[in-house]
Amino acid sequence: MQHDESDYDDLMQSGKFLSFEETKKLIDDFIEYYNNERIQQKLGWKTPGEVAFLTVLKFGVGSESNLGK
Repeated sequence: MQHDESDYDDLMQSGKFLSFEETKKLIDDFIEYYNNERIQQKLGWKTPGEVAFLTVLKFGVGSESNLGK
């Protein structure tokens, strides 16, 4: 789902009250956007999700002995 941060700003400024389900979906959608669609220059033009995935590939999962290598 494609989002722009201004979509969230517009909704918040509208004064519309949301149900719990609508609020949860809005937050879930924003987390998805933030982690998997929003590229960051300081991350080498990758998304946070891409950086996390590449880090797991490089260092493995669940092994404390791999930390800091």
